[in-house]
Amino acid sequence: MSAPAAAAWSTCSSVSASTSTFKLGYWARARRIFYANTHEDAAAIGFDDAKFYEQIAVEPAKRSVPMTQLPREAALEVFAEWRQKADKILY
Repeated sequence: MSAPAAAAWSTCSSVSASTSTFKLGYWARARRIFYANTHEDAAAIGFDDAKFYEQIAVEPAKRSVPMTQLPREAALEVFAEWRQKADKILY
């Protein structure tokens, strides 16, 4: 079987188990994502992403790996520079 253009391939379910494949597929603007194993299959061998989904609902500073937002204004300046960049590649 040959892979069609603009497709993402994964052995795990990109719907529920593999958060990285799910994000990658959407970020890359894939038209289709192919997968074989389910969320339960992945959890059975130790690849259980349930904790990631639980942490998304927790306030960033109170997560099991605390997150601290740095000054947003400086970060927005970098985005503004990118927006003005003449030779940027749009994703």
